[in-house]
Amino acid sequence: MNRRSQRFQHGLDVYDAMTADKFENRFSPGLAELERDFPFLVDAALSYAIGEVWGRSEIDDKAREFAMIAALGALGAGGYVQLRQHAAYALTFGANADELRELVYLTTVSAGFPRALNMAAEIKAVLDEASIGPAGPEPDGGGDRHALGLARMAMLGRVAEIDVAAHPVLGPLSKDFPFLVAAVVDYSMGEVWTRGALDPALRQIAAVAAFGALGDAWPQMRLHVGHALRLGVLRETLKEVINILTVAAGFPVALNAAAEMRKVFEDFDKESTA
Repeated sequence: MNRRSQRFQHGLDVYDAMTADKFENRFSPGLAELERDFPFLVDAALSYAIGEVWGRSEIDDKAREFAMIAALGALGAGGYVQLRQHAAYALTFGANADELRELVYLTTVSAGFPRALNMAAEIKAVLDEASIGPAGPEPDGGGDRHALGLARMAMLGRVAEIDVAAHPVLGPLSKDFPFLVAAVVDYSMGEVWTRGALDPALRQIAAVAAFGALGDAWPQMRLHVGHALRLGVLRETLKEVINILTVAAGFPVALNAAAEMRKVFEDFDKESTA
């Protein structure tokens, strides 16, 4: 057996785990049809994307799927067939419906409401196919959204309190775009980031993947890489998000994201030796 066939077989083995042995070490019908006209693409999908990237053990299977779903949701058009597939894989790896819904809500922040609405339809289709019922009633929103948002920002930044005027991203904008800055604190942080259905570390991994996939949200990606590190996410786990981006968004985006992530690592190293 040559090197390519060994890689390909490993990809099929990983694919079996992702699909709960649905295809019994064979192509899905869609891949089988595509293979006739694009054999190299199918080989690369099994050998590289699934066998080499999804076959790595440096990140938990569920966390990997959440990163992929968040990236595809942020990218929007063209990613929804794959988004459905990876939502199904996430369920195979133990995700629950509320966690998948949280990835939709996160997308309202990372990539906007139109993409979140489209993403919601795809996630709903997967949940319906799995015979998972609708979401339960939302808890009554209580408390001061602005205060909750500032508190969540302080918790993620490991500081006593947040001074918006001194914030590296929000501060320079606060005079000319007060509604935008207030919305970041009140909605993004006070409503979305304070929801309890998704583990805070997993939320940060998903946020890093989403902002990285966009290819131009580097200040936001760096910010959430820092939050993830403060929550105890390992650097090796965050590096796996970069590997996932080679599949979700392409190598140029992944290379740029890696350079930005490295800056955060360097800053943390300087702080630890200061």
